[in-house]
Amino acid sequence: MKKTLHVLWLALFSININAQTPIQEFNFNGSLTNSANNATFAVTGNSISYGTDRNGVANNAVQINGISGGCYLTSNLTNLPIGNAARTISFWFKSIDDTNNIYNYPFGYGTQAANQAFGVQQNPANITVNANRVEVYGFGPASNNIGVTPSAFELNTWYHYVVTHDGVNTTKIYRNNVLLSSFTKTWATTGTTATIGRIIAGAYNDGQNFTGLIDDLKIYNVELNASQINTLYTSGSTSVTVPVISGTNFTGSTPTSGTIFFDINPGGATTTTNIVFTQVGAGIGSVIAGPTVSGNTTQTVNFTIPGLDNGTCYTYRVEATNSAGNAVPSNVAGFCTYDADFNKVPFYHFDFNGNTQEKSDPTIAFGNPNSGFIDNNTAIRLNNNVQAIILPLLPQGTRKRTVAIKFMFESGALSQANNVFSYGTATAGQSFGYTQDTASQATHYFWANDISFSNPMNFGTYYTMVFVYDGLDTKIYRDGTLVNTSSLMFNTVGTMFRIGRTTTGVGGFFNGRVDDLRIYNDSLNSSDVTQLINSLSNSEFSKNLNFNLYPNPAKDYVNINVESEINSVEVFTLQGQKVLSSNQKEVNISSLSKGIYLIEVTDVNNQKAVQKLIVE
Repeated sequence: MKKTLHVLWLALFSININAQTPIQEFNFNGSLTNSANNATFAVTGNSISYGTDRNGVANNAVQINGISGGCYLTSNLTNLPIGNAARTISFWFKSIDDTNNIYNYPFGYGTQAANQAFGVQQNPANITVNANRVEVYGFGPASNNIGVTPSAFELNTWYHYVVTHDGVNTTKIYRNNVLLSSFTKTWATTGTTATIGRIIAGAYNDGQNFTGLIDDLKIYNVELNASQINTLYTSGSTSVTVPVISGTNFTGSTPTSGTIFFDINPGGATTTTNIVFTQVGAGIGSVIAGPTVSGNTTQTVNFTIPGLDNGTCYTYRVEATNSAGNAVPSNVAGFCTYDADFNKVPFYHFDFNGNTQEKSDPTIAFGNPNSGFIDNNTAIRLNNNVQAIILPLLPQGTRKRTVAIKFMFESGALSQANNVFSYGTATAGQSFGYTQDTASQATHYFWANDISFSNPMNFGTYYTMVFVYDGLDTKIYRDGTLVNTSSLMFNTVGTMFRIGRTTTGVGGFFNGRVDDLRIYNDSLNSSDVTQLINSLSNSEFSKNLNFNLYPNPAKDYVNINVESEINSVEVFTLQGQKVLSSNQKEVNISSLSKGIYLIEVTDVNNQKAVQKLIVE
């Protein structure tokens, strides 16, 4: 009988040990109050907010906004273990900002006197001394603290911390269910004022107010064992929530594929994804199965969409589902495959050849220019007439992009500033535009921290300006020549694209012609820009007129053999810059430097043709 009772007592003892109840528990699901005993934390400094917890559930973790002005929480929890009593502290923690090398104090309690506190300190990765170190501090001299340096502490990552003390002389630190170290240490904790987000409350303040999230704080008056800590780590992480898609972007192309990436939290369950993509202008979409993911933390996934047409642009969105339901689909984004020669293709292209339509999708069009078309219907003529259109898939934020525009200023235009193009919002950092301020100076503006650069221009000459952001640097090219590089950051917001105005949409001035506008959702490199400039130069010339040049190569004069009467002869560089004009069949070229030129002949019937001319 005694043996039976002894076994029963052991079983009950085992159940009790594995089902310990915390003396304080705060889940922070939209509240600072412990629902069991109505204990609550008070806010000092900045206001708090509630963020997404480790399972991807919104408003289920308290966010301390401490970087600017400071913020922390305090509460007098009168039943906390003091002296050298046994204890366990468990909480989930994520730091989201380490500006100015901020130390992280996720939790502590006690008094600001030597060894009379009991708190956790997590050093950031960006300090020079004791980076990444986890400490349990008693306050006062360093001898009152114990600590260990595990692997790097990362921002925007949830960690589970457990600190135990056996009530005698052993203290242990666990992180993410791993015992980091065990220490010989006795405590003399005095006081029960608990503090979250700063070193324990009191007169001393080192100014270290972290910005991050705290979730599921539990305090026990016993030492939990490894099995119980494992239960703490895994419980609450197994609930299944709807997956969350938090971002999409484009990483690269081939002529027959496009690679995208997206961020997804699977919600603690196996989650399937679909990529829905549609050729621009086609109107019929396709669905392809994307990767299958699992877990309860946000992860970045890459996926390549195969079997696409070369030189073609597509829109896409990401869908996801698991046993809890369907995710909110990602925003629609876009990309283009390379053409057959591996050249990058613009997502939006307006050549203004007799119309204002986008080449791939005629339903997208600027309004008809008030001053009409010009140059044999190959350009629009604007005399302070703004052209504006919403282009929903313009690159936003800090995403890669290229804007290339070919244009000419009319006589007298350069006596004042000309707003060539812009998109975004008239708010600091949220614009992306170009203004030719004077005949020699220009601005690539973001609406604050703008880039001013030397850019001498003449009226009556076509120029091609290319503005590239590659994710790190902004580069500006004129007719294929790099004229400026800058590392300024910006955050473009807004999809209204304007020719002839800034992003305000009012005032401003532009008097000139626009021949071609291309907008890429990728960054062009120097070779891409050269290829673009050459293609624009060659596209200027039609081939309806037959003529011969002699001699060719030529030195001082070149003769034009053509049946009809000549209206004009114009000579251009390979970059499209006009260097000579005539209306004679014998042209004096002695002023030209040696090299290869393009010579355009227009007859009285307005037919044109172009041929290469070699000048010796």
